[in-house]
Parts: sequence; C-alpha cells; structure tokens
Amino acid sequence: MTVSASPRRAAGRMRLTWAFRRNPLARRTDRLHGIAGLVCVLLVVLAVPAAVLVAFRMPGSSAPATPPDVVKTTAVVTGSAQSVPVMMTPGMAMPVTTVLVEARWTAADGTRHSGPIQVPAGTNAGAAQSISITGTGEYLSEVPGQARAAALPVAAFVGMLGSVMLVCGLAYLGIVALLERRRAAAWDRAWTALNRRT
Repeated sequence: MTVSASPRRAAGRMRLTWAFRRNPLARRTDRLHGIAGLVCVLLVVLAVPAAVLVAFRMPGSSAPATPPDVVKTTAVVTGSAQSVPVMMTPGMAMPVTTVLVEARWTAADGTRHSGPIQVPAGTNAGAAQSISITGTGEYLSEVPGQARAAALPVAAFVGMLGSVMLVCGLAYLGIVALLERRRAAAWDRAWTALNRRT
C-alpha cells in the first residue's frame, strides 16, 4: 500500500514551485515571492564557502606564534605515565589520553627545574617531552593566547554564516509581508470593482 505525502508537505512543495510554473493564475507577487526565497537560499549556500575562506585566513587558522616570553625546551620524564580509566557514569569508563607526571628540565639561564608536566598516557620514564616554559623556567601547561587564537577561525565562520542567514531571513520575512499587503490591496480593489458593476 502506497502512502501519499502529507497535505502540509504537498502544500509546501506547491508554494515553492508555484512561482516558476507556467500557470496563468500565478500573480506577479507570487513570482516575486518565489524569487525572493530562491535568492535567499542561494545567498546562504554561497556564504558557506565564503565563511570557510575567511576562517582559513584568520591568524589562528595556522599554527599560533609563541609569545616572546615563552620558551620551548625538552623535559625528561622521571615518572611513569600509565593510562588510568576514569569512571564517567556507572558501568562506563573513559581512558585518559594525557596525564601529569614528574619530569625535569633546564631553563634558558641554565637553572634546573622539576615538577609535574602533561604527557601522553603511556609515556615511559626517561622519555623526552617538548614543553613550554617561561623565561624563569616555570612550566606552562597551556601557552597564553593559543586557545583564543584557535577559537578565532571558528568564531569567524559561525559569525559570518549566522549573520548572512539572519539578514536573509529578515529580508525574506520583510518581502513576504510587503507582498502580502500588496495581495490584500489587490483583493480589495477587485472586490470594490465587482461591487460597482453589480
């Protein structure tokens, strides 16, 4: 048994294609209505690659530059970084990808430092790990500004695409409201002319 589409979906398809059919009953406002919707859809579709291009050209899309007061150095792991499952919910465990482990490193001025650093789970003692430290040798788990720089491309993409969608949506609603007023005025004129004839 074949089930036909719902009346609401069928009516929606008719509204979308009404303006582009060869139908003598289609009014000029109907064609403008359909053209406005098509233009808005095309603008949103074209905005996607444009937003991607803008996001890739943002400074954070490439590897963020290291601040001048941050130095890269190599630390030697002195502890064992074994992966330990973390219970998220009863009966479900999530393995840890990075852990804190003791290590030692040498600052730019030659002073030796030690302390916990983040390393991939499973790193053995004696392994070398690249870390970021300050000019005084303090370990940095996260370089200042890198998280913000990495979020800029995403924010640019979402902001640009969202702005285009918002403008197109508001413009479409405004055009539809204007066309509805013109349709209502045309109906009023037609009824007035009919009443005069009768």
